[in-house]
Amino acid sequence: MNKQKEEQLDNNCIRGLLRKVNPVVNKDGPLCPNSIYLAGNKPCVFGRASTGVTTQLVSRRTPLMISRKHATLGFRDGHFLITDHDSLNGVFVNGVRIESNDPYPIVSGDKIAFGIAVGNDRDPEFEYIFHQMPQEYTLKRQRVSDGEENHNEKKQKCDTNVCVQGESFSIESHNDTSFEERIRIQENKISELTEQLASKEQAHSDLTLTLEKKEQDLLAKLVVQREELEAEKHEAERNLQSLLEQQLLEKEKVLKANFEEKIKSVEDERDLVEQNLQKELASKLTERDEAYREELEKQKDTLNKILNEMEIERENRELEMSKNQELLNSLKSMKENEEHLGSCLEELKRQIQHKDEELLKQEEITKKSRRGW
Repeated sequence: MNKQKEEQLDNNCIRGLLRKVNPVVNKDGPLCPNSIYLAGNKPCVFGRASTGVTTQLVSRRTPLMISRKHATLGFRDGHFLITDHDSLNGVFVNGVRIESNDPYPIVSGDKIAFGIAVGNDRDPEFEYIFHQMPQEYTLKRQRVSDGEENHNEKKQKCDTNVCVQGESFSIESHNDTSFEERIRIQENKISELTEQLASKEQAHSDLTLTLEKKEQDLLAKLVVQREELEAEKHEAERNLQSLLEQQLLEKEKVLKANFEEKIKSVEDERDLVEQNLQKELASKLTERDEAYREELEKQKDTLNKILNEMEIERENRELEMSKNQELLNSLKSMKENEEHLGSCLEELKRQIQHKDEELLKQEEITKKSRRGW
């Protein structure tokens, strides 16, 4: 029984330590321990999940910095090995990212970072320094054989300070205390520390669930905002199209009014000239008046030409306005034309492919006929 307890104590001894480079000093910092003690027989699994990990790392500023199962640190053949489980932001040893799913050996003094630095931070949020415990600091095994050792031999002391999650206890051998009693005291202290660790892990789990809920709420809000922005975009496009149509109609009305005013002024001038001509023709019947009448007739012809030109110009303007109206109609039917053109292009492609196949067949027939000749 003593031998089994000694072996259990030796397997549970602390063999390594991770110490945070920038310790957490307030509640606003990340959710993580400042010191992580590593046993020889139990791998340490890091991640943000509340289950399936032994050490939970949760960032308050960047909740997705740490993957659910980020990495594992274990002890094998006298060395510590760290493995990255395909995490999003990776694991860095002395500033170099290690390969995923490939155990990487570490030694005392190595800097291990889970994730990357964000914003103006120079160092990652979860960066630790690894220390491997020397062999003389591990718990010494004390073998007792009935009848082989004398009770008066030299006292053996085992002065080792063991820290688990920030608390420490000392193991010191005494003559008056038996090995079983020391083991029992140590087991009681370890159980107390285990209960404290379980309560802290439960707090970590509750905080992680709260963060995940907040994350889901934020995603839902982002989806709603995106839908609202899309609706605003469509509304703005409709308003812009209606505004353009209104501006074109107003411009058309202004141009039409200007042309009507010009035509009216020219017609008034023509009527005035005709009245003057008639008055002068009625008052003067001499040859000189005839010559003057011919000149007036020429002026009338000139005015008629000007009027005809203005009429042609009005027709051109009306044609231009009709073109503008056609442009509006073409804008409205653009989508239908694009779809029709797309289908026509597909049909043309199929026809061209069919023609190519027929040409190839015809070339083969021609070659065969030439060979036959």
